[in-house]
Amino acid sequence: MRTEDETRALVRERYAAIAREAESCCGPASCGCGPEMAPDGLNVIGDAYAGIAGRLAEADLNLGCGVPTRHAALRPGETVGMGGLAPHRVTSSSGGSILRWKASDYLRAVYAAGAARCNMTFVGYHPYVINSYCAPSNPNMSATAGMLELAAVRRVMVARGQRSRRIWNTEWGFPSQRFVTRRDAAGNPTRYCVYTETRQRNLIRREHLYLRGLGYMRFSIYFNIKDSWPSTEKPENNPFFTIGMLRQVPNWTPKPSFFTWRDLP
Repeated sequence: MRTEDETRALVRERYAAIAREAESCCGPASCGCGPEMAPDGLNVIGDAYAGIAGRLAEADLNLGCGVPTRHAALRPGETVGMGGLAPHRVTSSSGGSILRWKASDYLRAVYAAGAARCNMTFVGYHPYVINSYCAPSNPNMSATAGMLELAAVRRVMVARGQRSRRIWNTEWGFPSQRFVTRRDAAGNPTRYCVYTETRQRNLIRREHLYLRGLGYMRFSIYFNIKDSWPSTEKPENNPFFTIGMLRQVPNWTPKPSFFTWRDLP
């Protein structure tokens, strides 16, 4: 018999596998969600799922091969939230056009589908504002696109009678080196968003204090404590490669942001 930790690990892996698949879980590429039982025994959607207490048909998006309340040992009264929501999520429609989902629009649709009945404890949000602070740009934090959308998410929650619920800062951060934002037809960089370790340190403190001052925010989960990029890549190819507070080279030495983070209130 599996332990709770083993079962939770299986559930996490199933969701991760779905995210990696190009097709949907129950689409042509089978991942154990169809009529056949998955090898790990976590197949409880469809007819089997329909008989489980608390299931909302309109909320069943076939995003997993298990029911959290059954396999993650959730009990009434425990903390359950939704998210984290990115300020904007870029997706493709069936016609090939590019769509931009605002976090507030997505949350509004979730509530319309009946999420308020689930009595979720919190909404997770990723308050990234990296592109708003490419040097020398220095806007007020409240005027950045990420924070304007955070305020819009909060308004949706309040309008739906969820004022007592909090928004959790479930992912954020700043890079410490410049990164490419535009390339020419040959793939050569033509524009950069400029960051330095000092800029990273200052903005981490600035955003943390801003969010701390909002009465409806809780927690602060930074994206990654250390830099990380593949050997085949250059740090400038992705802002998340140098978002850490420890340098990948040389030997995980601390950046100024490490000490700032350690001393944040």
